[in-house]
Amino acid sequence: MKAISMRNVRKSNRNSMFVLLKNFSMLLFVLMFLGSPVFAQDGAGGKSGAPTGEGKLRVGVNLTNVLTVTKDPASGELRGIAVELGQAIAHSLGKDVEIVAYPSAGKLVEAAVAGEWDIGFMAVDASRASTIAFTKPYIEILNSYLVPPGSPIRSVEDVDQKGVRVVVQGKNATDLFLSRHLLKAHLVRDLRSEQEILELLRRGDADVMAAGQKTLLEFSKGWEGSVVLEPHVMAIPHGIGVPLQSAAIVPELNAFLRDSKSSGVITSLIDKYKLIGVRVAD
Repeated sequence: MKAISMRNVRKSNRNSMFVLLKNFSMLLFVLMFLGSPVFAQDGAGGKSGAPTGEGKLRVGVNLTNVLTVTKDPASGELRGIAVELGQAIAHSLGKDVEIVAYPSAGKLVEAAVAGEWDIGFMAVDASRASTIAFTKPYIEILNSYLVPPGSPIRSVEDVDQKGVRVVVQGKNATDLFLSRHLLKAHLVRDLRSEQEILELLRRGDADVMAAGQKTLLEFSKGWEGSVVLEPHVMAIPHGIGVPLQSAAIVPELNAFLRDSKSSGVITSLIDKYKLIGVRVAD
């Protein structure tokens, strides 16, 4: 894939990025990353989590999480907060960046075992810890419930009741969270797009849809009488993951994200992409 140039980053964000890349913690990150044996070629097709080509950083993203990455329908160019942070990390290492996009969160996670990416932007979840080491979160994505017109469910507390069918996109962070926290309601998992999952709710094959707040608000605007329940149900933490054998670089990635938050870079990216229902993680 063609390397994405830092020239595509807005000047205001670019200046902040360069400040980060010059600081001491980022220098330590560069030195450790370049010298770490887990990022050296192993001669076995890159299955150890090592880059497939010299001078390239592979950044994994999930296309269904439109709050972190979107694909331009005309040019095919990938944009978003995950893309820009991945560019900044690659630039600091003197590497080209290759954005490796996956059609779902599940596929992105599975690809860590196959060694298809070096760093990946995704939700931080304990169930993924057997194959992926995570940084601390840099953002939290608020998730909510959508109910159809005339639904007797009028509050978040009404959802977790016997007989209530909650549809969710399977294997994503919302699914993982609700699998642990819904005690009485029935969780309906569907691996299709959220637009297709919405149709299950429209047809009456589910009583509630769980997803990101931004997505549900957009769906509700086009469906008169439907309601996004308040307050939000969960705040899903998102960070950077690395294949487990590369866990040694997590402290340096944490330093990069900490400085990105304190300098206002994360806030500026949230504003740039108009990310409703997203906030900077503590």
